[in-house]
Amino acid sequence: MQAALALVFNAFVWGISWFPFRQIASHGLHPLWATCLIYLVIAAAMGLLRRHAWKGFAAFPMLALLGLAAGSTNVGFNWAVTQGDVVRVVLLFYLMPLWSVLLGWLLLGTGFVFANVCLQYGAARLTAAATSVIMLSEVLFASVSSVALGAATMEPRILLGGALIVLGAVWSAFARTPGRSDDRASSPT
Repeated sequence: MQAALALVFNAFVWGISWFPFRQIASHGLHPLWATCLIYLVIAAAMGLLRRHAWKGFAAFPMLALLGLAAGSTNVGFNWAVTQGDVVRVVLLFYLMPLWSVLLGWLLLGTGFVFANVCLQYGAARLTAAATSVIMLSEVLFASVSSVALGAATMEPRILLGGALIVLGAVWSAFARTPGRSDDRASSPT
């Protein structure tokens, strides 16, 4: 149960992460510049506090390209949630790669650290099928928070699309694997 709650907390944090960027944008700072400033502050802090961390970039130059790709993805997401319908944006960006989680931690603070620890804790103790279904609650948190805070309206076709996504995930989670190796058997940890 703790593992599932940890995943739900992680989904909640990510599901409402659009709100601070909307607030910043409403005060006149474009999300592109807000994201760039966050990256610069983090890079400066890393340069001062963890000088040895930069050695990784020297040893593995492709990390810089990975960082640029991850940063571009975050800029796209941050910009999209300030300009578009939060529910649609979250659904479109739901399959962002795992490294964006790490950048979210760097960019958006310690709440994301705890959320990511919860993600790791829950995912390590539940099957992939269970984890994927529980993580869909992020879409629920993003949808409910955006409607509650007046950033979106819930239309029937969006409800239908979300319901189909959840139905597909639940269906795949409860599908039996033929033979002895049932993929739903939880690990003892």
